Amino acid sequence: MGGARDVTCADAPSAQVEKTRLVAAGRRVVVRRRRAASTPPASPPVLLVHALAASWRWWRPVLPHLGRGREILLPDLPGFGGSPGLPCPIPDQARILAATLDHLGIAAAHVVGHSMGGAVSAELAARYPERVVSLVLVDSAGRPFRAFPHYLGRLAQPWSWCRPSFIPTLVSDVIRTRPLRLAVGIRRLLVYDIRPALPAIAVPTLVVWGEKDRLLPSEAGSDMARSIPGARLETLRGAGHIVPADRPAELARLLEDFWGRVSNRIPETRGAWTGERPAGAP
Repeated sequence: MGGARDVTCADAPSAQVEKTRLVAAGRRVVVRRRRAASTPPASPPVLLVHALAASWRWWRPVLPHLGRGREILLPDLPGFGGSPGLPCPIPDQARILAATLDHLGIAAAHVVGHSMGGAVSAELAARYPERVVSLVLVDSAGRPFRAFPHYLGRLAQPWSWCRPSFIPTLVSDVIRTRPLRLAVGIRRLLVYDIRPALPAIAVPTLVVWGEKDRLLPSEAGSDMARSIPGARLETLRGAGHIVPADRPAELARLLEDFWGRVSNRIPETRGAWTGERPAGAP
């Protein structure tokens, strides 16, 4: 099915992106696409997946620091940004991303997910390993929250975990999400548990964590890196939860270095995780 397309512009003239509206797995999805400067592209495309109540705009600070030889895909997950409807369960969001790649004619990509987008990206890597060249999880969600009131209280105080210059973007995206979609999204995320899937992730994985993340503690990043075979943990000093806004150049350098190390890898075509939880799993 074809998608409508127009052109927008990110913060820098070199970061011009196209906006495409498409239908993936039955859901309407808006995707921004920054084409590679070289033809054919110098490496696999990059799929950047945003956080809860966010949009593609949370990746804008990083775009000018990523090589122009790479094609960049920036979807708004259903229920957020420009993509309508209620947010889906995390596994369904991963299925929609796989269908989005199908729609765009992309076999596999380097996948980077931030916060809730990290949980979606981990599901994508576990369930559809043939679509993922490498995986980067940035301050990733994916563990149930036992102290719900405490977390909700912290979430409602963005000045405690978001740099002042980024608060206008955060607030405008939250307002655009609207109360019902935000409530559904929070509920989906708070009860979701990625941990049973992590040992099944067989793609090269980098876990990145902000040293001063006050929403998701650094212990969560350490546990995540230990649970994924061969994963490496990098901590960014002074960064909070929104690493793409706090340390965009440093994050981009980590990404480029990591992608360079795995650039010749061929994604797996078998051994996908089925979603079954082992006995006794949370």
